[in-house]
Amino acid sequence: ANPDEADTLVALRLRVGAPDARWVLGVSEHGDELAVVLEDVQGRPLDHARARSPERARAIATALLRSLLALHELGLAHGDLKPSHVLVDDDDRVRLLDLGLVTPLGASARGGTAGFLAPELLEGGPTSARSELFAFARTLSEAGLSGLDRDLDALIEASSRAAAHARPPSFEAALASLGALPRAAERAHAGHDDLLAPAITE
Repeated sequence: ANPDEADTLVALRLRVGAPDARWVLGVSEHGDELAVVLEDVQGRPLDHARARSPERARAIATALLRSLLALHELGLAHGDLKPSHVLVDDDDRVRLLDLGLVTPLGASARGGTAGFLAPELLEGGPTSARSELFAFARTLSEAGLSGLDRDLDALIEASSRAAAHARPPSFEAALASLGALPRAAERAHAGHDDLLAPAITE
């Protein structure tokens, strides 16, 4: 297939090693064809990796927020976040799957799944952290991660609001509400390099 600009952008940006992304091992072009070789990853879809404790629910939510933030730092929105597009491994590391509808921030949505798209996107509005947080909240609710942690429930409620301006303004603000830092800030605070374990996908 003839890749559009967003697909090519994702392939090239992930190829240089975006943290929290499933590694792109190679990209080759043959005329109008683009071939992308992706890392093989193991784990369970989020809706089959149900948290049984407040600590695990918060850990998974924090990891997912950091993965989405890593994409946003590349100027991209996932565009189709839902439980089946989130993989959780045995160490509760999160990897985002299926970047087929990834969208440059500020652009209109390229598609998505009913029930996970923010109301403003259905009206042709631009993608933003707030629209991605709506999908984040719906994803956690559908995967059964609500009702386990008071702070996480408050974030899910705030991020689910129909009015975009009523949601948290950024992933950094969402992380702060859980008492967490963006990965880069946590790494600097802890002084350890191993906090940058790979974790986004396809």
